[in-house]
Amino acid sequence: MIEDSKTPERVMNIDDYRKVLSTEQQNTIVQAGLMMLEKQDMMLEKQEQTIEEVRGVREEIKDLRTDMGNYLDKRFERLEEGRENKGKDRNVILLLNMPYP
Repeated sequence: MIEDSKTPERVMNIDDYRKVLSTEQQNTIVQAGLMMLEKQDMMLEKQEQTIEEVRGVREEIKDLRTDMGNYLDKRFERLEEGRENKGKDRNVILLLNMPYP
């Protein structure tokens, strides 16, 4: 027989004491498991936030690529137009500089 520490006047049966210890141990294990699950949930939430941020950055990069591609296309078009016009202007200048017969 073991005395109960909470109530010293009461004497506990060894089997009852083992049940109490077992219950307390199981309770401690369950609490530790719950804490681990909570930490894991927090980590998963943080991971989801990071993934969303990365997706946002990817979208920004796609938009920038599109914008830069459009900008470059316009610049190349202007360059080609300039080349074409430069040739035309040169022909006009040559015609203007030719002596009259």
